[in-house]
Amino acid sequence: MVLSSFFGLEMGKRALNSFRRGIEVAGHNVSNVATEGYSRQRVELSTTEPYTKPGLMRPEIPGQIGTGVKVDQIVRMRDIFLDLQYRAENTDLGYWEKINKLYDVVQSYISEPSGQGIRAEMDIFWSALSELQKMPESTALRQTVVESAKSLGSMLNSLSSGFDEYSSMVNTEVKNMVDQANSILHQVADLNVTISQLQALGQNPNDLLDKRDLLLDHLSGMLDVDYQEPYTGNDVTGEYFITLNGRTLVQGGQVRELVAHAFQWDGKVYYDVQVTSNEFDITDPNVALVLATGPEGIHQLNIDRLANGEEWTIGGEDPFCIEPDGSLTRDPVTGDPIRSRTRPMTITEPLGLSSSFRIQVGSQGTLVPSKTFNDVLLGAGNILGSGQQGDTYSFRVGVNDYEATITVTWDNANNNWRLSSDTGARGNTGTNGNLTVDNLTNFMNTAFKGMGENALTVATKQTDGTTTNFNISSPSNHLISISDVVGNLASQMGMANPNPTITIDVDASDSLEIIRNKINEKYQEAFGLTVPEQWVHASLVQADDQSWYLTIAADVAGEAQRITLMGDVDGNNQTLRRLGLVKLDSTETLQQTDVYAGGVVLDSTVATTTTNFDVTDAAGNTVSFTATWDPVGNPAAVPPIPPHWDLTNGTNALTGTSAGNTLTTRELANYMQSVFDALGSDISVAVNAGVVTPVTTTPPVGGSFITFKSSTGAVTATGFNSITNAPVYREVSAYSKVAVDASFAFDNIRYLSSDNVFNKARRVPSGTNRNDYSAKALETVSEGMWFELKNVGQTTIKVLHHVKNGEIKALEEIRDGIIPDLQGQLNDIAYTLVKNFNAYQYSGYGVGDNKTTTGVAFFDPLGTSWKAAKLLDVNNAVENSVSLIGAAMGKSDGTGRAIYGTTAGAGDGANASRMGGLKTSKLLSDGSASFGEFYEAYLAKIGSEAGRASLMYKSQLNLVDQIDAQRQSVMGVNIDEEMLDILMFNTAFNAMARYVTTIDEMLDRLINSFGLVGR
Repeated sequence: MVLSSFFGLEMGKRALNSFRRGIEVAGHNVSNVATEGYSRQRVELSTTEPYTKPGLMRPEIPGQIGTGVKVDQIVRMRDIFLDLQYRAENTDLGYWEKINKLYDVVQSYISEPSGQGIRAEMDIFWSALSELQKMPESTALRQTVVESAKSLGSMLNSLSSGFDEYSSMVNTEVKNMVDQANSILHQVADLNVTISQLQALGQNPNDLLDKRDLLLDHLSGMLDVDYQEPYTGNDVTGEYFITLNGRTLVQGGQVRELVAHAFQWDGKVYYDVQVTSNEFDITDPNVALVLATGPEGIHQLNIDRLANGEEWTIGGEDPFCIEPDGSLTRDPVTGDPIRSRTRPMTITEPLGLSSSFRIQVGSQGTLVPSKTFNDVLLGAGNILGSGQQGDTYSFRVGVNDYEATITVTWDNANNNWRLSSDTGARGNTGTNGNLTVDNLTNFMNTAFKGMGENALTVATKQTDGTTTNFNISSPSNHLISISDVVGNLASQMGMANPNPTITIDVDASDSLEIIRNKINEKYQEAFGLTVPEQWVHASLVQADDQSWYLTIAADVAGEAQRITLMGDVDGNNQTLRRLGLVKLDSTETLQQTDVYAGGVVLDSTVATTTTNFDVTDAAGNTVSFTATWDPVGNPAAVPPIPPHWDLTNGTNALTGTSAGNTLTTRELANYMQSVFDALGSDISVAVNAGVVTPVTTTPPVGGSFITFKSSTGAVTATGFNSITNAPVYREVSAYSKVAVDASFAFDNIRYLSSDNVFNKARRVPSGTNRNDYSAKALETVSEGMWFELKNVGQTTIKVLHHVKNGEIKALEEIRDGIIPDLQGQLNDIAYTLVKNFNAYQYSGYGVGDNKTTTGVAFFDPLGTSWKAAKLLDVNNAVENSVSLIGAAMGKSDGTGRAIYGTTAGAGDGANASRMGGLKTSKLLSDGSASFGEFYEAYLAKIGSEAGRASLMYKSQLNLVDQIDAQRQSVMGVNIDEEMLDILMFNTAFNAMARYVTTIDEMLDRLINSFGLVGR
């Protein structure tokens, strides 16, 4: 093999091309010195294969001869590890940048401490109240209180509305950022196709790779993507991947887009960022809506009922009423109930009532346990021992819109306790003289039957094999209230509502206005009433017929504030009846005779025939009664016995007589009841049905009738004029509004809530080791969640975060977590202020023409805390007439308690003082902070979080800048270095050009001048 004569030219050509390429690459670097994302490029040179290879045919030459230089490739100067670091930290930077921006905006909204913010407005409001206390008659000061309250409301509204506006902007930004991210993904996919094609041809598409990396840098700030470079092996080239927490976004030239998945919240469309083909609804929007920024998980939500946001309200009824003797006024001919009271036409006319009634507010829980009955003297399981004639106890059990009164009365003749309920159940304890746990629980289960949603279950428990205690529970998870009506049996059993029971004394001269004021002014510590949840406010309403009536409403909305009304200590409901605060409830039907004119069953002046009456119970047992006219009597007796009707029965020896020539319904009923009692039958006999009551010897007035009833089934009575089915009535509270709490289970844990929108609810414990079922303490249902209950039903809550970091994640957390929490605390301030301020305002008296007025709210009442900051406003009535501000308390007795239902008079600012005292009262943060302290803590938390966000943002920015500086040291263009490269390649090019010229001259001499030398 002979070395070519043109060997040198070929080597020179390769060298010149290589040096030219080096100059071009250096020039390309200099040209892009300011181009974002550009990576400097470098020509990689290597020697060409030397001449020649070892072998048998190798020519005899001193050694291998170099053949020059070649360009292997033009490469980018990148450090993949630094790129990974940069993008990971850039994701954190994007997150903290948005959080930091939020707190900058929040602090500008609040304008604290230098601006005229909420704190300043609160100070002005409290100061105005302080001045009003000193001069309560001043119209100017009253107007100042109203205006300062309105300013405070406007400030709270403005701040909360500002949060709403920012939240809407954030939501829009989420949608826009999804569009931006999808645009980047498509650009990356397009680049992947081109890059893959060029690489398949053995080329390095460096500028395209730079463009793709720059897109990835931008994308990494938005969300926490991962990417995977193509794998090459076994002649197979893989595809370029971009993934989002395990979900593929880009695979080669294919794109799976991000989706701004719409969901509803608070009447607005929000967007949750998800990946196409991985989309999901957070909940069934027909059942509940949820904001979820907390830990990932799949949860179950079961909603049994929704809250109605109402305050318990009693009154507004104009029902048929039971008379003082327990009868129902009826038409003497038809027997139909007739109206038995008339509403007053003015609020100032005396009502002529002289009695009292009692009010208790509150509930004990969804389950109320008794104490353990293990008295040494009574013996285990005994609630009461033997009593004395006249001993009577009554307690009322209320749940939802249902109430039942259980009465226990000692029967001296039979040595037992007789049990009865106003629902018609009857029973007794036998003859051992004790009331046992089993006696009472069995009876109550009978009395509480057929209640539907209001069902109550009474269950016993055992200690050492003996039934010693029991509980009353609501399977529907309604709150129960148990109150003593007569006596203290519920208290003895450890089951009475612990809240104060307040007596309202009514005098004959009292008008509706006075009674209203007596109720309202009772909100005093002297009566044990210390929080709004414990009391009510009364109002007067004018009906369409221009008459007036009284209503009583709880001061706070929610099922826990149940109102229980009771008569006087003897259970007399006369005042409640006259005020329309009780109504009749038809429980069932019973057997009834026709109405007897004048209440006379038999009259000897009309007929003297013997009459038989038969009464048969559900088991078929019949008791026969006979009435026989005795025309002689016993004149010799002392005193003489006149002619009369003799009453006998064929079952035992009990006899009876009439008081003269007539046998009245009352006499016959008394006799029959005594026979049934002696026989141990549960049949009850009453006169003037509508209500089953103990019969008396008082002769009926007008028409009357006899009724028969048995708790074991229907009673059949024959021998009377006729028998019909008649309704059984009982008196119950006349609720016009029934408060209902939401009841739901989250992951099988039961909660109650007076709001349908919340992040905290009241947990109802369960399990054998838990006994506090009061459901009073608020606790977070699930970290990072806000709920809006929509309908009864079941839904799965999917907390799955496709995006877990970056700008998009920060925006979602701002919108769904941070802003609702900030607004929630403002709502707490507003709701607590309204609730407590109105409670005092209800109890206070106005001035001038309104000096006898109480019960008017100062702020518009708020049923829930949701949006309270936006809804806080002064009641229009007070705004239009500042004389309604209740600065004065009622006239007090010698102990300092207001009890008379009249104002303490001009100059009294005691109630304004109580209102002003709310400034320092510990009403927030579970009773640990005043309004000022709570707001200071609110500001401190915002300041702390803002400081943290700023620190994290600056730290992250510094870290990203440091990593980027390291990247730039590798990929960045250095002008000096490029100039040296240009100079080097230019010098080498010139030198090689000289070399090629020399070779050319040598070849020219050989070709054109060879053999001519010397010629």
